[in-house]
Amino acid sequence: MVDAKKRKVFILCNKLTGGGVEKVLQEIANYLAAKSDLYSVTVTTLEGPDEGRSLFLDSIKIKGVFRSSAAYKKWSVAWFWFKFRQLLYCIYIYCLANMTSC
Repeated sequence: MVDAKKRKVFILCNKLTGGGVEKVLQEIANYLAAKSDLYSVTVTTLEGPDEGRSLFLDSIKIKGVFRSSAAYKKWSVAWFWFKFRQLLYCIYIYCLANMTSC
């Protein structure tokens, strides 16, 4: 049961591994998760939840919208379908954020 005083933090990102922005995301999520009496952290990514899991504390919930991209061979039909679904999801999120323009 979640304590009433705990704040839920939800972070949405494209992927967990990579350059500067992803490193900042890791630092912020780990910092908040270290204060587990105050924050409940969930990170949602378009990649599978197994990619980059070792970079986060165990108390952080990581959810993947799609299966791991490593499951698809590059340039195959399944890979194109994976990328197309990612694009549609990004458009959907963008439209939710900007309801008046979509």
